[in-house]
Amino acid sequence: MVDTNSSPEGIDFLIPSNDDATKSIDLIVGHLCDSIKEGLGERKQNKEKLAKEKAEKEAVVAEKSEE
Repeated sequence: MVDTNSSPEGIDFLIPSNDDATKSIDLIVGHLCDSIKEGLGERKQNKEKLAKEKAEKEAVVAEKSEE
């Protein structure tokens, strides 16, 4: 979070805001937390999907090897 009274030098991702107001800090941190939770949920779904696909492929291979 960068306010008008601070230098953005060395900062990779600027978020212009009032870094002295607790409400603005709560708002931005809340959005960051929500985004992280959403990303973790998507990653979990992707892992579950990949595990299911792998299990299905292994079942097909096992079925073919029994024939």
